[in-house]
Amino acid sequence: MQGAFYFAIKRGDYIYTVRFGDSEVLHDVRIGRVVQNGEVTREVNSVNSFTFNIYENHPLYKRIQPMIKSLVSVYENREQIFIGRILKCEGDRCKTVTCEGILAFLNDVFYKFNSAQTLSVNDFIDTLINCVNNDRNNDRFRFAKGNITVSGSIKIENAEWKKVWAYFSEKLINELGGYLLPRIVGNTVYIDYLNDITDVCGQRVNVGENIISRKITDSGEEVASAIIATAKSDNSETDLKSASVGHFAANGQATVTGDFYHKSGSSYVYSESAIEKYGFIAKTYEVTESVSADTLLAKAISYLNSLINCKKTYEFDIADLSKLNPSLPKIKEGQLIDVYDNTGNLQILCTKTVKNINNPTADKITLGAEIKYFTKG
Repeated sequence: MQGAFYFAIKRGDYIYTVRFGDSEVLHDVRIGRVVQNGEVTREVNSVNSFTFNIYENHPLYKRIQPMIKSLVSVYENREQIFIGRILKCEGDRCKTVTCEGILAFLNDVFYKFNSAQTLSVNDFIDTLINCVNNDRNNDRFRFAKGNITVSGSIKIENAEWKKVWAYFSEKLINELGGYLLPRIVGNTVYIDYLNDITDVCGQRVNVGENIISRKITDSGEEVASAIIATAKSDNSETDLKSASVGHFAANGQATVTGDFYHKSGSSYVYSESAIEKYGFIAKTYEVTESVSADTLLAKAISYLNSLINCKKTYEFDIADLSKLNPSLPKIKEGQLIDVYDNTGNLQILCTKTVKNINNPTADKITLGAEIKYFTKG
C-alpha cells in the first residue's frame, strides 16, 4: 500500500493525499477518490484543524462519523501535515466534516492538583503529560516533553478539576507567554514550549513578489494606566485594599514595585509613567479563584504591565514561492520570515498557514507581529 500510495511524484508537483485509519484512502486524485473544499489550518499555540466536504457517492461516506478511533491524516507529497480525529459532521448527502488535531486529545483528560503549590515549568509539564499518558494508555500516540526553553514558575492557587489543555493554555501560554508547538516523531507527540522562535525560513518575502496584502494597525484601545482588581470564588471575595506587597515610598503613602504603585486602602494599582503619558485610564481585572490580596496585587501588576503600551500590529498575507520553485524552502507556521518592503526590513513570525488540498493556489499564509510602544509624550 505504501508504494502505491506515493507513486510517481514529479519534481515541483504538490500531491495531496488523505488517509482514513491506517491504510484506507479518503482522498487521492490519482485514483479518482476525492473530497472537496479540503483545508488544513495550522496555527501557533492552537489546535490544528482539517475541514472538508464528502459526498454520499464516496466509498467511505458512511464510515465518516464523529469521535471514532480511526484517525484522519493529510499528506503533502510525503510529508504529513495533519493528523487528528473527526470532531463534527454536518449535512445530508454532502457532509461538511471538521477534524481536530492531535493536541485536542489533551481535552480528553482532566487533572486535579492535590493542593496549592508552586511548580517549575518542567515539573508542571511532566505532571500533566504523565496524567495524559496514564489515562490514554491504549492510544496509538504517547505524549512526551520536548524542548523547553521557557523559565519561570507555575502557581496553583487551589485544587480543582481542569482539562489538561486548559492548564497548558491558561498557565503556560496566557500567563508565561511563549510558543507551544507539537512535534510528531513516530508514535510520540513531543510538546515543545519555546520562549523565542529561532528557526528562520530560507525563503524571504519581498514587496512586488510574494506579498499579497499588508495591514498595519496602530492601536491604543487596550491601553490602561490603572487596574481595579478583584478575586471571586464561591466562598470569598478579595480586593486590593489590604494588599501590602513591596516597600513603602518615602512619604509612606504608597506601596511600590518598580513603576507600579498601590496606595494604602486603595482598590487599584497604577503605573506612574503610564499616567504621565496617557492620564488616568482604568480597567477592571477579575481573578475567578480564591487568592490573597498580595497575590491579587501581583497578578494585577502583571496584567497592567501588558496594557501600558500602545500596539502596532503587522499582518501580511503572502504566497509561498516554493510551489513554483522547488529549490526554495517551504514557509511553515512557527518560523521567522525575513520581510523586505517599503516599511523597512522586518523579521516576522509566521503564525498561521491554511493549505487547500483541492486548489493549492488558494493557500493562505499569515505573518503577524505585535510591537508595543509608548506614544510620544
